[in-house]
Amino acid sequence: MQPFSKEIEETYKIRGENITIKAAAMFDANTGKQIYDEKLDSDAINKAFDIYRKKHNIIDPNRIKNLRKSYGLNQRDFATLLGVSPTTIAVYEIGSLPSESNNLFLTSLEKHPERINEYYKSKKNNLSDKGKESIENFLNNKSTNKISTVEYCNSLFNKKISKFTGFSKFDAIKVSNLIVYLISHAKNVSKTKLNKLLFYTDFKTYKKQTRSISGLSYVKLPYGPVPDNYDTLYPLIKEMGYIEICNENEDYSIYKTKKKFDSTIFQNYELEIMKETVKKFGYKNASQLSNISHKEKGWLDVPVSKKISYEFATQLLQ
Repeated sequence: MQPFSKEIEETYKIRGENITIKAAAMFDANTGKQIYDEKLDSDAINKAFDIYRKKHNIIDPNRIKNLRKSYGLNQRDFATLLGVSPTTIAVYEIGSLPSESNNLFLTSLEKHPERINEYYKSKKNNLSDKGKESIENFLNNKSTNKISTVEYCNSLFNKKISKFTGFSKFDAIKVSNLIVYLISHAKNVSKTKLNKLLFYTDFKTYKKQTRSISGLSYVKLPYGPVPDNYDTLYPLIKEMGYIEICNENEDYSIYKTKKKFDSTIFQNYELEIMKETVKKFGYKNASQLSNISHKEKGWLDVPVSKKISYEFATQLLQ
């Protein structure tokens, strides 16, 4: 007797989450046991991945491939622009899930393709001649409505309001002014130090008011808690004209302000907590602040690269 297929319910674990689907599977006609069928099994897995992608707004392989081709780039040049390996782009295009940060880059480029120019300016020398020609042709010929850096920044960092954003909405102007305040009132603010000042300001505010100032999410990295995708955020704030970087080509760079702080966009309690944070931490160096943050339960209890819930604010030691 020939094997037969029937629809069954199957559950796949994707990034720690159970995804249950109904899909066709092959069975032995004599024993009634399920047997391996490469195509049906592959179709079932892909169906589960598609459900996960839709649930978490993750770009799919065809969209990634179409995005790359819209610039006229091969996988190697596209990977260079995004700062990843060619293998990473290759596996994304055949079905692997992008990391959260890479998904953010890809979906934002899909929405605003002209933003490729920002990556092109910094990675131009690493591209092949054909890659350079393709990007320049795209930038010269593509008719797009340019959006402001403020709008672009908001589109990247406005996330679903939750315990990971401190139940506040991200606003590029407000966050830029918060950073201006911290830099202008603290001493020798480097990237690492700024990360910690923002973390303590936001979490202290949440502890008192059950909402953050910035609406930023924070993740655990080896040197302590940091704003999610801060390496994208700070250059955008620089592009908006709020800050500049001194000694940018050196390992240890210090931020300086370029605009005056606008206090009118903050609540009085926010200003008070910002003042308290600077008073407590403003004269400590980056290493000292990293060591202090390593004692916080929010950093200790969360796996590396995972988001830190603002609920840990109630257990702040500092």
